[in-house]
Amino acid sequence: MIEIIIPGQPYPLKRPRYSKRSQRVFDPEDNRAAKATVAAIAREAWGDRPVIVGAIKVQISFNYAWPKSTTKKRKDKPNGFYKITAGDIDNCVKWVFDGINNAGTVWKDDAQVAELWAIKRHTDIEPMTRVTIEALWEQE
Repeated sequence: MIEIIIPGQPYPLKRPRYSKRSQRVFDPEDNRAAKATVAAIAREAWGDRPVIVGAIKVQISFNYAWPKSTTKKRKDKPNGFYKITAGDIDNCVKWVFDGINNAGTVWKDDAQVAELWAIKRHTDIEPMTRVTIEALWEQE
């Protein structure tokens, strides 16, 4: 099992763009930079361990900073800490998975993820993304 901490606000991937001039699809520059950051952090955290080739369990916690306009009353509500505004959770998961795929050190492909748990919330600590990766079983 390994834990990867990606500092800063979580990044929901933007949709690929279509170039009318060259008639091709391309990834926006922001997406490429965000994925490269995740890849570098994943490579460093994973080290020289062998690549996982079997089924994988992934837990991701997307921790956002509270907006400055948030009242104490809202922060104290039992479910007030869930982030339900823009930044879809599936686009955030895609950011993490694509970045780890680009690293090429943790798993062969994100298709190996058999179990996924993700939460998107506001937090009083520094904004970050916490990723826990665990091999469920190794393929022989």
